[in-house]
Amino acid sequence: MTLSQAPKRQLKSHRIADELRAMIADGRLGPDSPLPSERLMAARMGVSRVSVRAALQELKAEGFLDARRGSGTRVVSTVQTLETPLLALVKGRPENFSDLLELRALLEGWAAARAARQGTREAIEEIGKIVRVMERDRYFRHATDNDLAFHMAVAKASGSIAYQHIVAVIRQTLAKIVSHLHGELHEQADLERQILDQHRAIFEAIHDKNPERATAQMTAHLLTSLFLSPISPHP
Repeated sequence: MTLSQAPKRQLKSHRIADELRAMIADGRLGPDSPLPSERLMAARMGVSRVSVRAALQELKAEGFLDARRGSGTRVVSTVQTLETPLLALVKGRPENFSDLLELRALLEGWAAARAARQGTREAIEEIGKIVRVMERDRYFRHATDNDLAFHMAVAKASGSIAYQHIVAVIRQTLAKIVSHLHGELHEQADLERQILDQHRAIFEAIHDKNPERATAQMTAHLLTSLFLSPISPHP
């Protein structure tokens, strides 16, 4: 490589990195989206694989991308670094668990309303598919996974890229919360059925394009979780 070639290659890699940042920002590349191979990206962009590799390294250093053996390179949340301290916060001060559930109720109520207003037919149908899977899971064997899938589908239907990234950041914390709550409900089929009915009510409100009802149903559902929390501030 000559001295004149190096700056040109750096400019190309910065341009590629800028394009990828823009795709992440506008949602074309959402949280956990896989990237094409370096070879394919280079062919599509008309650049060398070296330039693509340099751009990917730049975005990995900034926390936009993560590369793991066997799963390739994927988009991560732009605020991924919040996840670990958030878990520590909940573990270190138990009362923060309830605060997180209350915050979740506010955020997801907003997301449900937005999904009702502007969710695409495909995105809303995906929520419905998950509800039907929940209803077929007679003994609630996959309740935790289904619950998380439902709430991630609502986030996607909201169309808010910022919110999808926030949900991706706290997903691990929410998984622990949901897993605990379903563990508490394992021997309380009537409460599990109540929560299942709440999921259907949320879906129907979104499907009916009724944002007020969607917010009310989502908030009621998540406040149920708050009351069931072992450290709930409520008697």
